[in-house]
Amino acid sequence: MAAQPFKEEHKLLKRIAEGDERAFSQLFDNYYRNLADFVFRLTGSLEVAEEIVQEVFVKIWEKRDELLKIKKIGDYLFILCRNRGVSYLRQRARDYMRLRAYAQSEINEIELENHHLARTERLYVIIEQAICALPSQQQKVFRLAKLNHFSHAEIANQLSISVETVKKHMKLALRSIRESVKENEYAINSILILFLWFFSCK
Repeated sequence: MAAQPFKEEHKLLKRIAEGDERAFSQLFDNYYRNLADFVFRLTGSLEVAEEIVQEVFVKIWEKRDELLKIKKIGDYLFILCRNRGVSYLRQRARDYMRLRAYAQSEINEIELENHHLARTERLYVIIEQAICALPSQQQKVFRLAKLNHFSHAEIANQLSISVETVKKHMKLALRSIRESVKENEYAINSILILFLWFFSCK
């Protein structure tokens, strides 16, 4: 320890305990630089080191009536600074882990969202391909019903066919689309269930 202990340390501490600011300044000037260097080596931050040492001396002044219980003030100051430095490092580590966890959760959420979007887009393609593969009349009926939201009666009027024929075309179209989709790896995906529900008969 580079700082030299006072020859009459007990008397100095007694003066500080009695509120002697000049004696406190002597204590501060004697140990401040060595304490700051020590904390700097511990934390790697000059700003943090200076802040910690200042906090320690503020604590010493606030509890000056207890100074006479301390046998070696130099050792006591270094212990206080060490403990504050370690607490700082622990808090910094916790903050880093929280930030890292938050960042990872954001990345995971984005990746999951992109994954779902990709699967949804792929499913759209599969269903559109299945629709395009339908016989012409089935395809017309299906598109009018599900894409244009026509009723069975409106479709029958539009295509000059009976309502029963419309229902038959819809049933066959839905069966064909389901079979086409089931052949794909997305068949057991929850998104597929949603699509199949959407494309089910009203």
